[in-house]
Amino acid sequence: MSTAAAPEALEKAPNRHHFSQEVTRLTSQVVRRIRGKSRPATVPDDQYMDRLASVEFRPVFLVADHRSGTTMASELFARTKCFNYVNAYHVMHEDRLLANHIEGVEEQACQEIDEQCEKMGITTRGMDKIAAGADTAVDYVSFLSTATGSGILTDATVGPFEEFCKKVQYISEPGKPLILKSCPDYRNFLYIKSRFPQAKFVFLFRDPIRLLDSQLRIFQKSNGNRLLAVMSEDYRRFEQSWLFPLIRKAFSPTLGVNPGYKWLVRRMKRAEKQLFDDLPHLPESEYVMLRYEDLMTDADGEMHRILDFLNLTPPEPFHLQEWIEPRNLPLLPQIENDRPRLEAMFRRTREFLGYTDSAARA
Repeated sequence: MSTAAAPEALEKAPNRHHFSQEVTRLTSQVVRRIRGKSRPATVPDDQYMDRLASVEFRPVFLVADHRSGTTMASELFARTKCFNYVNAYHVMHEDRLLANHIEGVEEQACQEIDEQCEKMGITTRGMDKIAAGADTAVDYVSFLSTATGSGILTDATVGPFEEFCKKVQYISEPGKPLILKSCPDYRNFLYIKSRFPQAKFVFLFRDPIRLLDSQLRIFQKSNGNRLLAVMSEDYRRFEQSWLFPLIRKAFSPTLGVNPGYKWLVRRMKRAEKQLFDDLPHLPESEYVMLRYEDLMTDADGEMHRILDFLNLTPPEPFHLQEWIEPRNLPLLPQIENDRPRLEAMFRRTREFLGYTDSAARA
């Protein structure tokens, strides 16, 4: 695939949102109606905003669809000690990050989040085995939806987002690039590049069949994201609203019908088309590709490859493979039965990324 630079394509880059924006906008509207309040006119950080005047950050966007392994990858990035990253504390205290840092109460605030998790009996995110706490890597959509009511980067949200990133950079280690992930923005990379020309991208892929299986499992689960329940009272209220069980039911094989499954397949097919349409407009020097399956089997080697691409040298040796816990789950019956059709439907992606039938079973 040719990826010659096309500056005019970046200048006119549209927002690639569709499914993600629709869902985020709908849930944001429901949350706002339930909450019945808006953000305060003034926040603790207002008095310290001048500190951000000279702050710069080097964004590295982790681009991936939902359930591709972005949280695990972010944890691995953090363990190299080469990156700053967005965590649960940053989102929960986004309006007082500077104040907490300057006034010396940052550690106390983080401890309170960890204690809240413990009090609620939450040790992991619930939908996987990622530990839940103040330091857990999270999507920046959690900030955007709270601060702007939207879940993706647009002309209207890029300003608050940049300010938030500067805050995170200011209170973190200077000089380190900032790793940023948000699955709702995974089809928005051309627009992001047009607004952040200095950005680099790490595309994280997973075999489409396994990806679909993981997405369907999450929608069918009843416990949701337990860390998000700690982070947001609004999300807890959302879980108790009519929309939460309705979504879960739509993705379950009720009476032999699973409309959610058909929807997931259609949106994945649209995403595949957008990838092959848009990727040629992003210069090869600006991105690197990473497969979830390779990260699971050779975390150290893959992370060194990413660091080489970004011209980063780890401050000390790291051993990431010991942290990996493979989950070899069998495919859900519906996906196993539909496998021949799915393999044909997503053949272009699977061949482009070098997937085989055995890779899909890993």
